[in-house]
Amino acid sequence: SRLVAMVEESVTTLVRTAFSASVRESNDLTCALMDAEGAALAQSLVSTPLHTAVKSETMRALLRKYPLAAWQPGDAAISNDPWEGTGHRNDVTIARPIFHRGRAVGFAVNDTHWQDIGGAGMQVSNRDVYEEGLGIPDCKILRAGRPVEEVFEFIRLNTRLPEETLGDLNAQLVAAQRLADTVQGLLAESGLDDLSELGAAIYDRSERAMRAAIGQLRPGTYRYGLDADGIDAPIHLQAAVTVPAAADRVIVDFSGSSPETRHALNAVRNYTYAWTVFALKAALDPETPSNDGSLRPFDVQVPEGSVLNPRWGAPVSVRHQTGHYIPTVVLSALAEAAPDRVIAECGAPPHRSVISGSHYAFTINAAGGLGAGLHNDGLSATAFPTNTVCIPLEMLERLYPVLFWRRELIADSGGPGAHRGGLGQRIDFEFTGAEPARLLPLLERTRTPAAGRAGGLPGATAGMTRNGQVLPPKVLTEMRAGDRFVIRTAGGGGFGDPAGRDRDLLTEDVDNGRVTREAAARAYGVRP
Repeated sequence: SRLVAMVEESVTTLVRTAFSASVRESNDLTCALMDAEGAALAQSLVSTPLHTAVKSETMRALLRKYPLAAWQPGDAAISNDPWEGTGHRNDVTIARPIFHRGRAVGFAVNDTHWQDIGGAGMQVSNRDVYEEGLGIPDCKILRAGRPVEEVFEFIRLNTRLPEETLGDLNAQLVAAQRLADTVQGLLAESGLDDLSELGAAIYDRSERAMRAAIGQLRPGTYRYGLDADGIDAPIHLQAAVTVPAAADRVIVDFSGSSPETRHALNAVRNYTYAWTVFALKAALDPETPSNDGSLRPFDVQVPEGSVLNPRWGAPVSVRHQTGHYIPTVVLSALAEAAPDRVIAECGAPPHRSVISGSHYAFTINAAGGLGAGLHNDGLSATAFPTNTVCIPLEMLERLYPVLFWRRELIADSGGPGAHRGGLGQRIDFEFTGAEPARLLPLLERTRTPAAGRAGGLPGATAGMTRNGQVLPPKVLTEMRAGDRFVIRTAGGGGFGDPAGRDRDLLTEDVDNGRVTREAAARAYGVRP
């Protein structure tokens, strides 16, 4: 718990010193403590789930380039290789060594999403990774506390937002140093030589807790597939979740998923792995702090050349539009083995309106509704599987040329069921810039709604309009002053037969505007 608290202090340092709104307000970040071999020992509770599960891969790649003996006090390394990290170049990792009694005993690691890193940026039309901005090789950015000026300079020359980008970079360096300092203090206080004995105990206990949770499952192979919207045609995702007879591990095989696509919707294996193990841990053992020990019982198999494991060089910048479906596929497959732990499909991935002008770039995040569960209605307008949130609209209005006219939950958008799916939301905004800007509307669930479970019905689909006309999803468009946009996010699926809905709950839904009287009569067969 103390290690986790130290990592949380690092997060606070990062958030309070960062320049970009995406870090300060949206929590698009990760902080973690790694051991000397690059394994994740403690992770922040507010970190983005996908980021935390891949830090070990990133750190091990850095250690291959710089073995432990090559680090010295005051060093820091940087990387943004999508195949080593979180799946696209906008996520940049910083690692600083932790020294105690003259030797490196671990690493303070963090990453944040940089809003602009040059190139075409986050465009679905990118043809390869080279169009997606600056590639930063695994390299030192500080040596013995002194900046490697050439690295700072090539970053400055490859971003349209140098002040914001370098401000976030320096915040990352400071936050990592803060974690290193507090860990050094703990080691000095406790008399430990390093983190190895403590780490071994944490990994072992976490692994045993996860294997015990897996032992409650019925052995077998459970399958599920769904279609993401894609561009020209749907993208199929398929998972087989196997619990062997010994019930001491879980194997997830994504064979049967679509081949890699020419659009930037490919999710690298690291990204696929991260969302897979997040879903399994959330369902099986949510309470044990997340670390590498918790993940040892999981075996994730992804065919190379598939949309969930593209070959190096494929376009990947908008990988979340595919990857955010992964927890739904995995959890839905697991539902047969653990029906009480799995909710209906969610109105995810969340909507993202990526807006950029000549001197600014920002994103409007808008979450859909969660699926209902065996004992509960789905939460409305709640991000899943990511935990990044919408920057407050008042902050967006203050920083950027947008004016918001409406934000409300959408009645009838949650799937009917004995437990109702969470509602999607509607956001109306106007572009007020003097010069035209670019909008990339990253929408999903426009074709296929979130499915219900155990007799529950699907939620409503998503969509977006400009001046009353439907915008095609994922297609770059120009914004001009006075243009009015309406975002509608998808609702979550319902759970159980709608006829089994408690009439008092249905009446409360109608009274509070969550369900209209007409929908109550149509979907539930009653008129409250």
